[in-house]
Amino acid sequence: MQLFYTPDINVADSTIILNKEESTHIVRVLRMGEGEELLLTNGKGHLLHCRIEIANKKGCEVSVIDIQKDFEKKDYYIHIAVAPTKNNDRLEWFLEKATEIGIDEITPIIGDHSERKIIKKDRLIKVVTSAVKQSLKAYVPIVNDQIKLKEFLDKDFSEYDKYVAHLVDDDRKSLKSELKPK
Repeated sequence: MQLFYTPDINVADSTIILNKEESTHIVRVLRMGEGEELLLTNGKGHLLHCRIEIANKKGCEVSVIDIQKDFEKKDYYIHIAVAPTKNNDRLEWFLEKATEIGIDEITPIIGDHSERKIIKKDRLIKVVTSAVKQSLKAYVPIVNDQIKLKEFLDKDFSEYDKYVAHLVDDDRKSLKSELKPK
């Protein structure tokens, strides 16, 4: 079943009119019609099972059949910071995979020797949104603005465990052995 992302839906409504972009995709690209069922998410954990009532490419109207709150909610939170590579395709691949495995927050970091100094946040959000829809997730990860590595490390994450992946051989520990439940 197809999943569509509509961040501004009111989950209390029994009928929802989808935006033009999603409506066009439903009616023109997928050729879905009245009576067919689909899934909607607001990216905040709600998964709505819906039926198409009016198939219109400018504003598809769906009725809500069932709502699942906190769909696949985890009891932990993972925020990952990543330095983008020169090849933008690799960053986009990373974002897709991170979204598929359930990362909650992503921050692009820029180091002193980073080859890529400017990140297009809008593009990153599109990649993440597409990965959410493709992998049937109900949570959209937060994509933060790019930040310098030093600024990121200076942030107060005192309530969380912090790990840095590196290539230095001395004092190497396994992430699996360091993590605590939840």
